[in-house]
Amino acid sequence: MNTYFGALKDGIYFYKIKKNLTDVGVKILNYYPKFRIVKFQSEKEFTVADFDIFLTVEQEKEAFFAVM
Repeated sequence: MNTYFGALKDGIYFYKIKKNLTDVGVKILNYYPKFRIVKFQSEKEFTVADFDIFLTVEQEKEAFFAVM
């Protein structure tokens, strides 16, 4: 399962697109309203081209820190 972060475009409201995301097989994990970021999971791989509601879509990285 892939985890993604998507930044909502201006004028797009989370409560209006939540059902549409779940209908396409996306499991919503969290919504950060202050930053307008949606954290979601899916079996499919997504890019920003797959959604017209996000400014950007980034896949969560496994390593958040560098080992020195």
